[in-house]
Amino acid sequence: MSALDLDATLDCGQTFRWRKINGVWQGVVEDNVLFLEYNKENGYLKISSNKEEFRGMPLKEGIEDYLGLKDSLETIRGSINNSLISSGYSDFRPKMNEIYQASYGLRLLRQDAFEMCMDYIISTQMNINMIKVKIERICSLFSENRINFKGYTFFGFPTLEQLKSLPAAKFREAGLGYRSEWLQEFFMNVDCRKLKELKNCGIKEKLDYFLRFKGIGYKVANCIILFGYSDFSAFPVDVWISRFMESNFNITGNPQSLFEKGRKIFGDYCGYAQEYFFNYSRNLSRPEV
Repeated sequence: MSALDLDATLDCGQTFRWRKINGVWQGVVEDNVLFLEYNKENGYLKISSNKEEFRGMPLKEGIEDYLGLKDSLETIRGSINNSLISSGYSDFRPKMNEIYQASYGLRLLRQDAFEMCMDYIISTQMNINMIKVKIERICSLFSENRINFKGYTFFGFPTLEQLKSLPAAKFREAGLGYRSEWLQEFFMNVDCRKLKELKNCGIKEKLDYFLRFKGIGYKVANCIILFGYSDFSAFPVDVWISRFMESNFNITGNPQSLFEKGRKIFGDYCGYAQEYFFNYSRNLSRPEV
């Protein structure tokens, strides 16, 4: 199997419906419950699911696609390094190689754009653990989506029609506060056909569409584009990335300006670079206590 760091991939802020219990990652992807256990020594990935197919593909093939295992990490990293040279930051390559090694096997998932919209509207001013809790509260409101598997209870991700049926008060009861109105307005106005059409559009058209919604600024829009469309030209900027860009490149600014600078410096795969930086800054660069 291609290089994979399952822990980094499922716990680096790009997905919120996974938890690790007794060495096994348990997750819900749309209406599939998945149990994944990866042996780093022999590269064997053990897969269990409530279904034999995943997204219209045989289970193993679908999981390989979901985990981004067809991405050539060597090509991606070579492209980022070349962009560093052409943009005048070749001196950063030794540090970049350190970051590569620390995040080796981290991959960007193939996720559903609609789900990413809800997840990242919720994410505003919340840490990852709180985002996970809030999303599960929303999903559990729909008992008809209950899935029992291996002694655990899970809930599939609700449809747009189900979410439209919830009044803003239900979102507030789930602890979403001011985001409740944003979500309700989004569900009432989003066009799912347009979400699918955007797959074939450039990043500017994607940004233009998402930025029209309340609660979606440059950071959230870039998260949706990167994680919901696998558009690696997106470059989400949160507090971790802002600090990273300032401390390593002496570059400051708002999410929009840093998005534009990140794309210029790191090139076509700046989205992968962003996730390496996020994982390194949040999980790997702090000294042992």
